[in-house]
Amino acid sequence: MKKYLTIPLLFIFLHNGFCKPYPQSEKSTSFCRIKADSLDAYTGKFQKDFNGTMFYLNFSLENGELIGTQLWDNQKMAIKHLSGDSFIVLGLDWSVKFIRDKEEKVTQVVVMGKDAWTKVKS
Repeated sequence: MKKYLTIPLLFIFLHNGFCKPYPQSEKSTSFCRIKADSLDAYTGKFQKDFNGTMFYLNFSLENGELIGTQLWDNQKMAIKHLSGDSFIVLGLDWSVKFIRDKEEKVTQVVVMGKDAWTKVKS
């Protein structure tokens, strides 16, 4: 029994005694900071038909952050940039991917990899 405990305890001692902890930097509030000017391309109103009823999402900038608002109940969600046109809804971990047309303008947003919302032309 002592043999089985000795080896794991030896590893723990060596790790704690000789390995320095990895230095952690200050945590950022976002995964990847991009300029607010760049985020402006993702703003606008998007629509989706669910069983004959039209629902709307609005993406806007608030204090330099992208915010998604469900217009049927005005619930707001912080949208954080990951890379390229990929984002995530904080707290829910829903993927958000913006789709561009040939002119590189955002025309759709796909939420959770399946719900495609079309941008409303203004």
